Amino acid sequence: SAANMDSATEPTVESDEFVRSVRPGDILLALGAPWSYPDYAGLIERTRAKFGIRFGFLVYDIIPLRRPEWCDRGLVRIFRAWFMSVLPLADYIFAISKFSADDLAGFAAKESITLRSSVNVIPIGTGFGPGEFLPVADPRGLPAPGSYVLLVSTIEARKNHMLLFRVWRPADKVPTLVFAGRVGWLVADLMQQLENTDYLGRKIVVMSDLSDAELAAVYRGCLFTVFPSFYEGWGLPVTESLAFGK
Repeated sequence: SAANMDSATEPTVESDEFVRSVRPGDILLALGAPWSYPDYAGLIERTRAKFGIRFGFLVYDIIPLRRPEWCDRGLVRIFRAWFMSVLPLADYIFAISKFSADDLAGFAAKESITLRSSVNVIPIGTGFGPGEFLPVADPRGLPAPGSYVLLVSTIEARKNHMLLFRVWRPADKVPTLVFAGRVGWLVADLMQQLENTDYLGRKIVVMSDLSDAELAAVYRGCLFTVFPSFYEGWGLPVTESLAFGK
């Protein structure tokens, strides 16, 4: 957090807990999505200079830079400004897959940005597993076990739900198709077509805001999963599917 700041000073990361704990040579590691923070690069530079620390961050993907056509224009602008300013500052860079690492290194080379560190790959996994206890859940509206195919993801253009909408015709010759995920961006046409066809005669079911237990039940009950995404940094639903033997 950026605390202890007023209009006369530029903020540094100075919560009481941070000040008590930090030592010169420590590493400040950003694992989330800080690109919406104003002047994040300046914040890191000031904090690093004041406390003598190093900085690292984790990259999930750089899709707003590599495939901007599938992102909100505002996100593309904000993400690019953040990434271009933060990348040269990183003493350590981590990525969730070799694909994301290669994307990042290729982008840096194209933009003539010299990296302070090679990109270290830390493959992301899944919290679901055969030995993990999850309470039994029965999500409302879920078709009977063994009667449906499953796609888990935010409903956005990049995930390519539209392909499955077309594949699922004629609707009388296919199992039910479940879209598990919130409605996102650039899918107004798809959602309108779903409404116009009464969700292909109710052969397509959209389920949003599922708990972990409910999502586990949805995975367990499906015939198989599909994941026609155009572009991913990793594709966590593929890992989750395999964790359930699907």
